[in-house]
Amino acid sequence: MQLPFGDASFDLISCNLFAHHLDARNLGGFVKEALRVCRCAVLINDLVRHPVHLGLVYISRPIMRSRVAWLDGVTSVRRAYVPEEIRGMIASACPSDEIRIEIARSYLFRMGVIVRKVNSHRG
Repeated sequence: MQLPFGDASFDLISCNLFAHHLDARNLGGFVKEALRVCRCAVLINDLVRHPVHLGLVYISRPIMRSRVAWLDGVTSVRRAYVPEEIRGMIASACPSDEIRIEIARSYLFRMGVIVRKVNSHRG
């Protein structure tokens, strides 16, 4: 969970369909570390846990080519967070006066999270 880069090495850090694999402590630690190595913001694109989403994964089984992929889908939806949970995890790991959290829900149970540095300066 320690990124091998110096402070403010990148403009943005992006995390795509990865956050649900981390528990609350590790997710907060990842965001804190990602904020260290970025200048502006951390972008998180992830699943939203919802019973309908889980149902869609279950009914997709007959068309899935790989049992491993289907089982990963079930596990991923079950482990996914809802926006309020992910906001709380990030807020508890990072000082509220240093970040601004924006969360948007999207089609097919997806969410986008932007964690912006409040006082970010561009080089």
